[in-house]
Amino acid sequence: IIYVNVENISESDETVETGDDIVNNSNNSNKNKLANFDEVHSVNEEYEDYSLYSTNISLWPNILKDSFREYFILNPPKQNMDRIENSKKFLYGNWRSLNASHFYYTSKNQQKINRQWLVYSEECAKLFCYVCKLFNSNDKRQLCQSGLDDWVHISKRLAEHENSMEHRNAVCTLSIRASTLKRIDQEIVLQHNKEVEYWRNVLKRVIEAIKFISIRGLPFFGDDEKLNSDHNGNFLGILELISKFDPFLENHLSQFGNKGSGNVNYISSFTTRQIVDQMASKVLNHIVTEIKKVKYFGLIVDSTPDIAHVDQLSYILRYVNEEGEVLERFIKFQNIYSHTAKSLTTHIVSLLKELEISINNCIGQSYDNASNMSGKYSGLQAQIKQLSPKAEYVPCAAHSLNLVGISAVESCIEAVNYFGVVQSLYVFFSSSPRRWDLLKEQLKCNKTPLTLKSTSNTRWSADANAVKALRLGYNEILTALSNIYSDDNQNLTTQYEAKTLYTKLQQKETGIMTIIWHEILQRINKVSMDIQVSTTNLSSIVPLYTSLIAFINDVRNNFQNYEKESINLNVLPDYTSKRKKQHSRSKCLDDPNNPGISLSAKENFIYNTHYVLCDKLITELRKRNNAYEELEKKFGFLFKDLDRSEIQKCSKNILDTYSDDLDSDNFECELIQFQELKKSFLGNKFFQDPHYCLKYIRKMNMRHTFPNLDIILQIYLSMPCTNCSSERSFSVLKRIKNRMRSTLTQEKLDSLSLLAINHDVTKQLSFEDVIAEFAKKKRKKCPQSL
Repeated sequence: IIYVNVENISESDETVETGDDIVNNSNNSNKNKLANFDEVHSVNEEYEDYSLYSTNISLWPNILKDSFREYFILNPPKQNMDRIENSKKFLYGNWRSLNASHFYYTSKNQQKINRQWLVYSEECAKLFCYVCKLFNSNDKRQLCQSGLDDWVHISKRLAEHENSMEHRNAVCTLSIRASTLKRIDQEIVLQHNKEVEYWRNVLKRVIEAIKFISIRGLPFFGDDEKLNSDHNGNFLGILELISKFDPFLENHLSQFGNKGSGNVNYISSFTTRQIVDQMASKVLNHIVTEIKKVKYFGLIVDSTPDIAHVDQLSYILRYVNEEGEVLERFIKFQNIYSHTAKSLTTHIVSLLKELEISINNCIGQSYDNASNMSGKYSGLQAQIKQLSPKAEYVPCAAHSLNLVGISAVESCIEAVNYFGVVQSLYVFFSSSPRRWDLLKEQLKCNKTPLTLKSTSNTRWSADANAVKALRLGYNEILTALSNIYSDDNQNLTTQYEAKTLYTKLQQKETGIMTIIWHEILQRINKVSMDIQVSTTNLSSIVPLYTSLIAFINDVRNNFQNYEKESINLNVLPDYTSKRKKQHSRSKCLDDPNNPGISLSAKENFIYNTHYVLCDKLITELRKRNNAYEELEKKFGFLFKDLDRSEIQKCSKNILDTYSDDLDSDNFECELIQFQELKKSFLGNKFFQDPHYCLKYIRKMNMRHTFPNLDIILQIYLSMPCTNCSSERSFSVLKRIKNRMRSTLTQEKLDSLSLLAINHDVTKQLSFEDVIAEFAKKKRKKCPQSL
């Protein structure tokens, strides 16, 4: 009978479902031990944390409170049968110890039944009967008081104890009181679970609203935090909108909204900020965990002043995830007060140390071409390379292309004047709505889709759009200018400006430069757009630069075609430049007396404008391309069809650099075998793309076949080629920290920026654990009546 009672107690424990926060098994964690006990007593009652006694029964007090008994009736202490290693003792001339089999009673039919009343104390290496400790405190036997450690007679003592009348009475008492308490507790637990589920549903809606707002970089709150106010901001406004179609949220807002401080509703600005911080922390942990898992990463940093004139340094890490996808992830903004290479290096090292990411795994770095960043001997790239010799520096390809265009424009006065005319046209028409409407009417009649655009000192895509608009609407713009300067209703200043611009556009040179610059800038802009993609690698940059050089060389050699094309524009048939006499060269001993060559207006334009521009572009592109070609030669052989001897020769340089990462005995063999594998896919040019090769190896589960090739491809793709991701983070910075939120703290800025810039991660992650963690940290008293 006694074993039936003990067994019934166990069954009762297992059949009561008490939710996520309540566990009744003896192997439950200490974390949830107080769940039921908490609900039995008043919410505001102060009580001792009895869960501390769950693993060490030897610490139980001699005089037990009723609350103590109630807790362990519902939460039996751990038996600790897996912690009996320290029970070994020297008894009666031999070493004796407790055995796990002693925790079980074997019946006559050989059925093993767990002695759930038996508990081992690891601290004092003794056995106790916790049931008798609770309800038979007057019993002087060792199992009930000081503990039993007589391992020689252990089986006899246990049998005597479990068959004693005192133990049986204690077990019956436990069974009766457990049944009564659990009936009461079940009702409390059901109510508790109902409340927990309610607030979880509230938090789910709150988090979805936070995700929606933060991903878009929008502000959360307005002038007040009152529901149904027109000035309560985006967060409360979105909740109000959802509540119109969600009865649950509508009921919550009507019942708990606008109750003021001290009342729980989870929609206050204070609570929202805490949830945002935890969501951002989870996003950052996800990114850092991915980087640690794949090991190799590239470093991108850049800085810009924010609206409060604080210099913000943006950190971007580039890596290849387990699926072979190239990712560039924003980490944080940091306000800095010095742009020296030493100061920036200190900040970078400190951040990586904080994230527990080894700088030795940095295999690439990309910054703009400023001297403090790109300096060969004392720049940031040089200092990072001292800390991580494998961190190859790659100048930002997009920034380099920008510098090429700037240097070409500054190479001759005619180019500077031309872009001055383009900007003047935009300023003239855009400064007056009436003139802008006149221009739009002209463009509309001829179905020209583009209006005039402004130029930019830094963004050549803006210049490309401005020149394109002028090229497509050239004749219509001339007509609009003619109508304005011929209109006597216009004031004299407007008429004069229109006449001046009309005269400049009528020049043949302006027409030809518009055609040439349109073609060049469109190609530069297309190349720049391709380069700015976050997955860009060196294998695409070098061909793009090389092809652009060839294109501009073709433009240089085909001036006659552009001259003929200018006939379609309403420009003057002759060049307006005066005949010019070239300066004679310095006379050497073998030079004849040469007074100089007289050039026609056309020849002067070709030699002193067209050739100068094209030659400057070609020279600058070749100089910039040299930096990328050196690295491409080092890795480019991986994607070419080479014979065995060439592979051996090229792979030696790779092995010298990455000797700690690659197996020199197998690397060459893997390359040779992969060459043969590529040949089996005849005509498949995708194998010339390193990104495709890596994804193919991982998708086809060939990493174990080509482990070294997989590593070198991962290293190659982890090298950043541009710092465009930093530039894109500045756009988010300007949205988040705008003039209305110029006092935003650095912590809030980082949290909101993490969620907005890494928006795909924010969408992908589940924040159920954030809900649980948030509820655990808050521990607020929620309303008891729902």
